[in-house]
Amino acid sequence: GALLFGLIYTVILFIVAWANATFGESGIYLASSIAGLTDVDAITISVSKLSSVSISFDIAANAILIATICNTLVKIGISFWGGSKELRKFILVGYGCIFVAAVIGFVLMNL
Repeated sequence: GALLFGLIYTVILFIVAWANATFGESGIYLASSIAGLTDVDAITISVSKLSSVSISFDIAANAILIATICNTLVKIGISFWGGSKELRKFILVGYGCIFVAAVIGFVLMNL
């Protein structure tokens, strides 16, 4: 478990650093959206560490929010695809709130 997470974290850190060097801010956001499809922990740690070295706080915060939004959408999709009708109601309320809060946070961060 821990070894696998360490490997994933290291790979994501290199990808984010490469994306930043190659594509700038857009590369970080793209890497965050892709990483967010599976997990938000590694991308959160990666951009948090990079925010003290090579990227701004605002870019790091946006990257985390993008990863959270993507991850939430994947969880909603999986639940709707494989879950019962009753589960879908609970998922829609719970993850719907997370999704709306993340979108509001993203909008407020970028005003």
